[in-house]
Amino acid sequence: MKHEIFIPLCLAICLTVLFMGCSGDAPVSPSGPQEVFEVGTVTGTITNARTERPVRGAVVMLLGRRQESDAEGKFSFARVDYSDPITITVKALDYADETRTIVPDTEKLAVDIALAPLTNPRAEIERLLNRFSALIERVDLDLLEEIEVLFTEEYLASDDLMTRFFGLNTGVVPPNRDAVNPVFTALFEEFNVVQFRFHDIEMNVPHPRQASARLDIDIITEKGPRSVRREIISRCELYFRKEDSGWKIFFWQFLEADVRL
Repeated sequence: MKHEIFIPLCLAICLTVLFMGCSGDAPVSPSGPQEVFEVGTVTGTITNARTERPVRGAVVMLLGRRQESDAEGKFSFARVDYSDPITITVKALDYADETRTIVPDTEKLAVDIALAPLTNPRAEIERLLNRFSALIERVDLDLLEEIEVLFTEEYLASDDLMTRFFGLNTGVVPPNRDAVNPVFTALFEEFNVVQFRFHDIEMNVPHPRQASARLDIDIITEKGPRSVRREIISRCELYFRKEDSGWKIFFWQFLEADVRL
């Protein structure tokens, strides 16, 4: 009876020792051997590091190949050589260049890159509006050329009823670039006080060279020895474009307005 129990027990011990010895000599990786890829696909999205908006038209360069990011900031390279680490360089107007070197570890490699903007459009547009306001307030005909260059060559005012009634018909907003000089000449010759006060600005900057803003504009004029005062209290939308010489106004629309005499 004792022999019947002893023999199976010895076999069990031997098998356990043998198994432990084998597992120590050749460990089994739960994930198996790492796969090596010779070629793969590299995709990604280019964004503005400050606003997190996609950057369109950024030039993405990889192993002698190049392409531009689309409207959503996306790019894609197929059949990329994975034999060595790959270097991606991104260049875009008004942004600092960005370079990444990556060792591919997957067949479909995703690389998202945030570019640091070199300028601050919001602050620059606010300075434009402050300069516009300061030039108007001086009521000086010699400053008309400086006022005119704050508008793009393609500048237009909206033709909707609100803008026509409160802006164009009252003679405080030029309908186009050619009318900038005549409009402000007439204002300076008729009134001894002209003020454009910009405040409560809600800025939208979808691109480093394109922006819009909804803002309140208080347009104040006074004339005569008794200083007859007129105020146009308005909510407007302005569109801006950045050119080589800086930001300029290229569209003007009145959204709400009220005249106070």
